[in-house]
Amino acid sequence: MLNSALTIILDEHRSLAAVTHGLRFQDWVEIAQALGTNGDPRFGAEPDHEFRSLFSRIVNLAQTPIGVGPSA
Repeated sequence: MLNSALTIILDEHRSLAAVTHGLRFQDWVEIAQALGTNGDPRFGAEPDHEFRSLFSRIVNLAQTPIGVGPSA
């Protein structure tokens, strides 16, 4: 499960880097306005304790640049 989560994070990191490369400041303003009214469908306004614990574990186990875990 952790391997799958790390794969998803890495894929998202690569995808977001490619997508955001050409965005201008005004693009970010429009994105923020469009997303600002949307709540998080899974967690609502406040992530629950389980998500925070899982996120912390992933960040602590993942190597840089994804997390702060030990180098290979």
